[in-house]
Amino acid sequence: MAARGWPVFLVALAVEADGSVTKRPAIRSAHPPGHTCRGECGELGHGHLDATTDPAKLGAWSSAYHRCAWGISTGPARLVVIDPDRAKGERPQRVLPDQRDDEATPDGVIDGDDVLCWAAERSGGRWPVDTFTVRTVRGGTHAYFVAPTGLVITSGAGLTGGLGWCVDVRAHGGWVVAPGSRCSAGRWDVVDDSPVAPLPAWILVRLIAAGRVPSLARPPAAPPRRPAPPSGLDRRPYVQAALTAELTAVANAAAGCRNVSLNRASYNVGQLVDPYGLTLRAVADALLAAAQACGLGETEAKAAIRSGLAAGRRHPRPTPEPARRAPGGAA
Repeated sequence: MAARGWPVFLVALAVEADGSVTKRPAIRSAHPPGHTCRGECGELGHGHLDATTDPAKLGAWSSAYHRCAWGISTGPARLVVIDPDRAKGERPQRVLPDQRDDEATPDGVIDGDDVLCWAAERSGGRWPVDTFTVRTVRGGTHAYFVAPTGLVITSGAGLTGGLGWCVDVRAHGGWVVAPGSRCSAGRWDVVDDSPVAPLPAWILVRLIAAGRVPSLARPPAAPPRRPAPPSGLDRRPYVQAALTAELTAVANAAAGCRNVSLNRASYNVGQLVDPYGLTLRAVADALLAAAQACGLGETEAKAAIRSGLAAGRRHPRPTPEPARRAPGGAA
């Protein structure tokens, strides 16, 4: 794993009485509970923050802790690992973040893989995807993807993680047990040694909508030279919905209209950059990931994104005003 450029660290595995496997960093914490050090002290004992690709350090750790397993720090490795698991308890009424309360879950959706298949169907994508994949000790899988350049994607779990019930996301701030690790309950084995695929655009869109891409989920800034909005008005859902719609349109664009779709989306997103305080680089990287997912080349896509964003920024979109009440209290 280190030879691939993925920083690793030591992990202790313990099988509990109920068959579950507890995973924790093997090197004792360098500080008492509640300490905020993230490795600045230079000592070991900071969990996945100790991860390295240095062969000398890894050799020394392996000799000193030869009974331990290994973990991959997914953020520094620029990995997004999707972890669909078996059912944990009774299935809830809603299994997807965008599922309506009155929308029934299909009977065949019984675990994390089924949730992802349904999410992909609703988003115009597909699951599973050919990529580097590891079978976990409990029979689940870890599907590895390359994070889009320039975007930080944060870890999350379940519905709040952005992908659904029984689906975890391991990215910035997270880690996974490395393949080859073992305990008395079994092993983590590579079951698909394909090259690590880019993160599918439909997954990126869902993670953005869930706020897992902080640079695209910042609270919008007040527009210049306009009165500040009333307190309590949150325009974040508006900009999240707009970004999601534009990225989805690009990712699903048909052959023959992909460049036009990308240019239109770039213009529309460019209108949001300044009024909402979005990071221009992060927006461009998200558009590029969606463009490459639909089949556009990098050079062609970058040119369309650059011109579209520039044009959109010259015509910023007015921010939505709060609903005004008519006399008598009616909206």
